[in-house]
Amino acid sequence: PKRRPTTPGAASLAGFVAWVGERDADFALYLRLAAIVGARRAELCALRWTDLDLDTGRLEISRRLVAGRDSGGHEKVFELEGTKANAGHAVALDPVTVERLRAHRNACAERAVACGVSLPRDAHVFSIEPDGAVGWKPHSVTQRFRRLRAQAGLPPMRLHDVRHYVATHLIDQGVAVTTVSERIGHSSPRTTLGIYGQGVTETDHR
Repeated sequence: PKRRPTTPGAASLAGFVAWVGERDADFALYLRLAAIVGARRAELCALRWTDLDLDTGRLEISRRLVAGRDSGGHEKVFELEGTKANAGHAVALDPVTVERLRAHRNACAERAVACGVSLPRDAHVFSIEPDGAVGWKPHSVTQRFRRLRAQAGLPPMRLHDVRHYVATHLIDQGVAVTTVSERIGHSSPRTTLGIYGQGVTETDHR
């Protein structure tokens, strides 16, 4: 039998994001995006400012960061075009998230100036470099999440469960499976049904 996705509750997840925000504003924004967009960690790590249209509130997911080894056998993170399931897709953002992203962009620009560099137009949204040249490494994001979750005293929860939250929450609210599938970047609604079919059944029963 397929493992049924573990899904955090809305109140628990919102409380955790707020808790993280008091300690790590950048990571709190990452988690907020994950909980609203439903993107995979590798897709958010690859996100660049050119993928965002803050005037219209649209976010384009079109690439991902993947760990591997170069020709010399050394560990390296590669940026690949397209997502795990398709060539890419766009999603809408709410006004509050747009304002948080504007504030984050201003903070990134200020950090760059303080370090004597500029922030390019295509800089990564989440980066350890002041010029945004390198996106966060996916495995580092997972380790960061685990550490903060443990510090917050929350029960075991994976970073990927935030993606499950988006799908199950939308289905629970009666959103069409085709819309949910497009938002979280599945190749087809059939894939969404295969994973979250139980949630659809429960919504239909109500």
